[in-house]
Amino acid sequence: MVQILNATQTFGEIQSIINQAKNGTPIVMISPYIKVNDLILSRLIDAATNRNVIINMICREDDLKPDERARLEQIPNLNLASDEHVHAKCFYNDDCMVIGSLNLYDTSAGNHEMGVLLRNDNEWDKVAFQAAKNEAQFILRNAKKHLKPETKQSTKKLTSPSNFTRRYNTSVTQIVESKIGEKASIYQGNSNSQKMGHCIHCGIDIDFNRDAPYCTKCWKNWNRYKKRDFPEDICHLCGQAAKTSMNEPLCSSCL
Repeated sequence: MVQILNATQTFGEIQSIINQAKNGTPIVMISPYIKVNDLILSRLIDAATNRNVIINMICREDDLKPDERARLEQIPNLNLASDEHVHAKCFYNDDCMVIGSLNLYDTSAGNHEMGVLLRNDNEWDKVAFQAAKNEAQFILRNAKKHLKPETKQSTKKLTSPSNFTRRYNTSVTQIVESKIGEKASIYQGNSNSQKMGHCIHCGIDIDFNRDAPYCTKCWKNWNRYKKRDFPEDICHLCGQAAKTSMNEPLCSSCL
């Protein structure tokens, strides 16, 4: 019978899916946002190294940070792919599957999440398990294959001529666009953006502006949900690792 899971139980079952995967068999992990904690990472490395488990992982490429790609590159037998439309959260091996609201993100354990556990050897779950697996396989087949983790992020400032001039207003609620020339992108803050800063999501160099701490690409992603407290990992001013957000884009040292 289907088992209902909370956040803690979901993380525990995901670990079990990794630990109990048989030799040479695949694990599928579908999550829009990925930032694995050290325990999950070590379990994946162990499964791939010692049992030749194949890890098929799908996420949104634009939301996978360079540092996380570098960490994932430590996993042997990893097939990392992307689908910018994926919103499903599904994790399974040949025997068990977890479907729910939880992203494979280290801070998700502290959220109020719900999920279900399906077992392929349980007659009550078998039909639902196979139907969910078929849908997950469809997502796998249509994902962008062979996404390679990147260990370096370009720090070139976006100052070349462009088709569009983009600027945030002071409340960061809209983008003004006007056509001006050749393809590229230019980022303009308001009057307080006189020195160099960093995008709090991807880390590239941009003009410093506490009201607009994202580059244009990351702003578009953030603007889909407008969660001002969404956790980021980079200080807008110094560019160092720090807990930041749209509400507070600076680390404690730069406040």
